[in-house]
Amino acid sequence: MFNSLITNDNLQERFIFKNAFTSEECEEIINNPDLKSEKFSGEYKEMMARSYSLKKNRQTEWITERIMNIINQANQLYYNFKISSLENIQFIEYLENSFYNWHIDLSGVGSRYWTRKINAVVFLSNPKDYEGGQLRFNLNEQNAIQEIEQEQGSMVLFPSYQPHIVEKITKGRRYTFSAIAHGDSFR
Repeated sequence: MFNSLITNDNLQERFIFKNAFTSEECEEIINNPDLKSEKFSGEYKEMMARSYSLKKNRQTEWITERIMNIINQANQLYYNFKISSLENIQFIEYLENSFYNWHIDLSGVGSRYWTRKINAVVFLSNPKDYEGGQLRFNLNEQNAIQEIEQEQGSMVLFPSYQPHIVEKITKGRRYTFSAIAHGDSFR
């Protein structure tokens, strides 16, 4: 009976796309205050970092398109989720002592959390500009933890239900984009 079921061995995988953005593009994004909203999205007890929404305009259109194109490409190759839209991209600034505790991105109040499918994190900072701030994943295999290489301009994609953490920044500043693709709820 189970032999006829279609399986997908990639549902727990993380995929890294190197050079999703050039170093020059990353530096331009970090240093251009006109790209992010003036409204601070907030600090939460599980996330001691500053989060701002990326403005939606012609100046940022190329960023959204590039992130969504890579998400769609990875989804077709690996996940095969039904994807229909992209949540507002968050520009996240991790200062010294900032962190983001273990969490999954399917939890929260409201139905929008239940339609989250794929997370994308773009590493905007040069790793030489900060210490700490490691993105890690719990693989649920004897508590195995995977550490991701955080090259400037690279993008890591993973299912929204995967537990992850950003460890405390001990020196400098770390900048990232966080984007989440949505689709119909899992069935």
